[in-house]
Amino acid sequence: MATSRYSFPRQLSVICSAPHAESAGDRAAATRDETVTHHLGEITLLAAHGLGAVLETPPPSPTSGPGATSPGGRRAVTTLLDVRARHRGPTPLMVHATVRPDLSRERREGAPEDERSWRARLLAQVYAGADIVSGRAVTTVAAAVAVALASRAAEADCVIWLALGPDGHLADGEPPHEAVRSIDLATRGSVIGYGLELAAGSPPPVWDAGPRWSAAWLDRIGGVRFIARPGSGSAEELADALVRVAVEFPCVDTFGSADDSSPDDVVALVERLTD
Repeated sequence: MATSRYSFPRQLSVICSAPHAESAGDRAAATRDETVTHHLGEITLLAAHGLGAVLETPPPSPTSGPGATSPGGRRAVTTLLDVRARHRGPTPLMVHATVRPDLSRERREGAPEDERSWRARLLAQVYAGADIVSGRAVTTVAAAVAVALASRAAEADCVIWLALGPDGHLADGEPPHEAVRSIDLATRGSVIGYGLELAAGSPPPVWDAGPRWSAAWLDRIGGVRFIARPGSGSAEELADALVRVAVEFPCVDTFGSADDSSPDDVVALVERLTD
């Protein structure tokens, strides 16, 4: 198990960076072989430092459909399962099926169609063998509840990544401690854990649990990452910022950069978590 000067209490894991196509042209996504090679390289690095790895299915494009052949559907999961099968070693390696309930923030009129799409995506990935559902970039309590209920219907565990604005609140105005409480009550505790997605370029959020609820919600936060990579700042600065937030939560064990993260981000996190 990795050790760190920050004394995190559990096995630490890093979310692997997103693979990108190596060849030029119009192809936006990496091929299966490129994806496998990319992830195996990062997993080898993580394993050498006693860190676990999290592999996420790529986020859907605005034009991708919910079918099993979409980039984030069945094929994406089977590719990540192939990565795990090829890795030789005891490294903890989890495959997360990502869904985004707030995919079309600028198309509120299309909300029903969007929900059908991500629910179909969720089912395709769960049935393909993903270990867990990861609700990404969740901006409202209602969206989080929808993901949790859909995951329960698919008989899958889920984690919810709460996307916080610069004020430390969700888009619906809820601070994270109240959001966690509301989601847990609405879903009868079916969410196994939460992560915080921080606004890029913003200082660490400041929140106040207040007298109405104890600090128990802090134990429900298990991950930190950025919503999107900041436009400026090095991978080292990004890793430092994440760790500064993480030390406020006793149960954080998962660290990631952003959807457009790079191998440099993973290396920087490894250095911060194992020195």
